[in-house]
Amino acid sequence: MPSKMHNDRWRARAFIKVPGSPGVYRERTKVFDLKRDALAWEVANRRKPVDLGRTITLATLLDLHRSDIVYGLSAGSRAVFAANVNQRLLPWFGDTVLADITPLELQRAQAAWAETGSAPTTIRNTRGTLARIFRHAALIGITEKNPVTEVAAPRGQSARTVPAYAEMELAALLSRIDSVALRCYAHTAARTGLRPAELSALSPDAVDLSAKRITVCRAYSGSGRQRELTSTKNRCTRTVPIALDLVNDLRQLRDTAEGDFLFLDERAEPVNHQLYLRRHGWTRLSRGRDFYDLRATAIVTWLRAGIPVHVVRDWAGHSTLSVTSRYARAAGTDDADAAAALDSYIARTGGSDAA
Repeated sequence: MPSKMHNDRWRARAFIKVPGSPGVYRERTKVFDLKRDALAWEVANRRKPVDLGRTITLATLLDLHRSDIVYGLSAGSRAVFAANVNQRLLPWFGDTVLADITPLELQRAQAAWAETGSAPTTIRNTRGTLARIFRHAALIGITEKNPVTEVAAPRGQSARTVPAYAEMELAALLSRIDSVALRCYAHTAARTGLRPAELSALSPDAVDLSAKRITVCRAYSGSGRQRELTSTKNRCTRTVPIALDLVNDLRQLRDTAEGDFLFLDERAEPVNHQLYLRRHGWTRLSRGRDFYDLRATAIVTWLRAGIPVHVVRDWAGHSTLSVTSRYARAAGTDDADAAAALDSYIARTGGSDAA
């Protein structure tokens, strides 16, 4: 399928026969203004299936074409792709020929992954990886089937169970953290909603205390030595407000920061998020809760404060309002709160007293 580019154009991919070289194909790409034109070009140049799907296994396909399958993915997306392949797809389907990966087998695999503790989001990501593999197999003429399109994805977490901290819970968490640096790191996450990768890459120059806002324009992708600075998840720069109780922490960090990173570890190096949390015993301090819950805390707090949902979407860096609405339902108010908010708005805007 064509992929959408940053400039809203569409990139099509196809394997085209090399003239004068029987059986030799080369990948070609072409950019179009419209998706339908890109799709038509892909279809016109698609190789006729030779039904190799009845002989080639998933593991063999990955061995031969992995570099082409992950073409165009960012470093972070490639890491997710590798994790999905190594942890779930190869153990379950590695020795299975493509023709035997049926919708029924995929349903069984999804059920097994869920039983071993994989979250619905993780299973959906794995489905996306498998679908990408089958799309590439169709592109190079191995098979036309794609079982992922025939199996429903597992439902996500209930909107009422967004794992946000209450204010008393957040205060108790911060009081248990002895390290000043880690406490500021967690406090910033809970008030700005920055993703861990964005938090690790935050620079002192991005913190504007006079305007009370943070500019989020980069993130750390990958892990270990393969970490690299990239754009944010939705590839857009955004600004996030600085809450009043966070100003002093950020001022102290910014005034003492050296180099291009606001948060540094004990060795004065940019924070490697997972390693940083393990060194400080985050699991013990948070009593088993995920650090990502602090991002949910910020988003739910904004919504409960009455910030319009489209503004929260921009602050959180969500791609669509439907993502933000999950938090909105979890942060919802009762009828009395809603009525009080309406009366307050009418009073502030000069409305007359109904009496």
